[in-house]
Amino acid sequence: MRAYVAGNNAGSAYIYFGGSAPDSSADMTMNGETSNDQFGASVSSAGDMNGDGYSDVIIGANGNDSGGSNSGRAYVYFGGAFPNNVADVIMTGAAAGDQFGFPVSSVGDVNGDGYSDVIVAANFNDAGGTDAGSAYIFSEEESDNVPDVIMVGEAAQDRFGNDVTFAGDLNDDGLSDVIAGASYNDNGGTNAGKAYLYYSSAPSVKPILNTVKDVPNDQGGQIYLKWARSGYDVNNISTITDYIVYRSFPPSRRKFFLGSKMLYIPATKRPFYTFTDITPFDSLSKKQWNIILSDNWQGHQTLHNTGFQESCPAEASTTSLLLWCRRLLPHR
Repeated sequence: MRAYVAGNNAGSAYIYFGGSAPDSSADMTMNGETSNDQFGASVSSAGDMNGDGYSDVIIGANGNDSGGSNSGRAYVYFGGAFPNNVADVIMTGAAAGDQFGFPVSSVGDVNGDGYSDVIVAANFNDAGGTDAGSAYIFSEEESDNVPDVIMVGEAAQDRFGNDVTFAGDLNDDGLSDVIAGASYNDNGGTNAGKAYLYYSSAPSVKPILNTVKDVPNDQGGQIYLKWARSGYDVNNISTITDYIVYRSFPPSRRKFFLGSKMLYIPATKRPFYTFTDITPFDSLSKKQWNIILSDNWQGHQTLHNTGFQESCPAEASTTSLLLWCRRLLPHR
């Protein structure tokens, strides 16, 4: 967010309370510390980190210089009956250039202590090589600047942590799981990207899936990234959550084409499948497929269950439409 309260591009973030008659006036305003902090570049619920029954928020400022030029910071603000704009927890990037604080997200309770935890990424951290990227999980149990779990990108320029999010409870063990993307990983081709799924295993998080099926960048460098977003139990078969990782197009190509290959992360015992234009949907049983449409091109929480469609559109008319298809198979 561009704001000048604390200097050029210091940034600000605004909270609007709900109610029977909400309005457009901000109820709380939080500002960046200094010029070019880019405070508010990423914002998220932090769950209830201190167990007081109120929701908390986390805000990133990836341009903050407290740990070195563009080291970055993230700020947690506790909710309450009378919340204020003074940060209760401040986390600082490990080194200059890390850009810690973009993105930020709640990850539920990954260590089973009953409190919500948060994840903060630093896409340009060099622990795994130049700009390999890292992501850090912080628990309210300590409420300090020391991460409880550190996940590091595999190779230079991977930019691991370009997207990080709460993954629900994929294996039904009562602990929250985590999903993260590395949009420039080259294992499947130049900048093909890679996604990582982590099962929680109190008191830490361990990786159980190092890669999703890699697909080379077959659009001549025009596929910019892979995003990982929260999943949904779309068929209500159980509480295990379904996940999708998809390849997105640059702004000039924000359309879904039938011939484009999509990638899916399978949840436990619930497989997903890729498809292309040579896999006609009208040849499949109506009991086998459920079509989910998202009208937000980055896959935020805007899902519309349309039931079964006889065939996929050759080209979506909406500029940001994505098509997610899940095959219905019983548990084994």
